[in-house]
Amino acid sequence: MESLTQKFSDLTVKKSAVHNFLKDECNLSFKKLTRLPVARNNSDKIQTQNCVFVDESAFDINMRPPSGWSVKGTPAITTTPTTKAVSHTVLGAISTKFVVAIELC
Repeated sequence: MESLTQKFSDLTVKKSAVHNFLKDECNLSFKKLTRLPVARNNSDKIQTQNCVFVDESAFDINMRPPSGWSVKGTPAITTTPTTKAVSHTVLGAISTKFVVAIELC
């Protein structure tokens, strides 16, 4: 840094020129920083090697979007096989290395 400063001691660059170069030539944008503590990714603090993560999700066969298009003055109506359907649940367990189990109920 010092050698470059000495070689180009008479060079003056405006702040706006640097900003435009970074924005246009380097395709960068200026954003708010998100600060993450170093300890967050420290393997001594987080030991995920011995963890199993379990999650479940439920859905039914009649899932439709809650809104739809219709002519002005008329309600938006759609047809489904039934108004009440059997719910299905997917239960999964994974570790950091592989899928432990998946169950469809």
